[in-house]
Amino acid sequence: MSISLDTVAGDFDKTRGIPQHVMNKILKTLEEELEGYRRILDVGVGTGRFSKLLQDAGFEVVGVDISKKMLGRAYERGTEDLILGDAGSLPLQDSMFDASMSIGTLHLIAEWRSALREIARVTMESLFSIHYSQHDYGTTPSGVYKEFAEKHGYSCRHPGLEEWKLKEIIKLIKSRLVTSYDVSTSERVAFLSAKVFSYQWNVPEDLHEKAMEELRKIFNEKKEYTVDVYVYKWDISEIKNHLESFAAQES
Repeated sequence: MSISLDTVAGDFDKTRGIPQHVMNKILKTLEEELEGYRRILDVGVGTGRFSKLLQDAGFEVVGVDISKKMLGRAYERGTEDLILGDAGSLPLQDSMFDASMSIGTLHLIAEWRSALREIARVTMESLFSIHYSQHDYGTTPSGVYKEFAEKHGYSCRHPGLEEWKLKEIIKLIKSRLVTSYDVSTSERVAFLSAKVFSYQWNVPEDLHEKAMEELRKIFNEKKEYTVDVYVYKWDISEIKNHLESFAAQES
């Protein structure tokens, strides 16, 4: 099972917005890390906000996504070379790409190892991801919302695995801190109220309303929280080794 973001495609860039000065630093870092790579695959390309910038910078990037509406937004942005497809069964030939990117994708896929196996199949050298690490996550609006829901018997866990958690099971080649920036708590509370994040979609409405009452009380005065942005890099051979070891354990 994979979660499609069709329902939030129209507001995706707004609700997952990144300040322009932060995006500029991310792009600069990606350009430096991707130097020397010719063909790049963006798995879960979404609205194309990274692929388009990299294409404009001269990189040959192909984007794939399961959501037609997200691809539509990417096309409207001017992103080229877009493919409708499932990360768990990529419609691509073996070793077509020098590097791949997976940014906020694997957590939406229950069979995330199948997606990772497909990424490893079509990629020769490296996998990259971006992680937005929220300081003291449990005290942020999202962290408080999830904790409140879980205390009342509902899990907000995604079906898959966040890319940053891969570093706990597969050795990183590089972890690079790009920058830090502050996020408005009032804005995040407003987005949570609108249930724009996939982990909220199945939360019962009565529980959601109680969680929002709690958030409005807690964050009435606190104005901002800090996010650190990292770029992570894995070697494809390490990913293949993990997948082979896991398969051997399962057999």
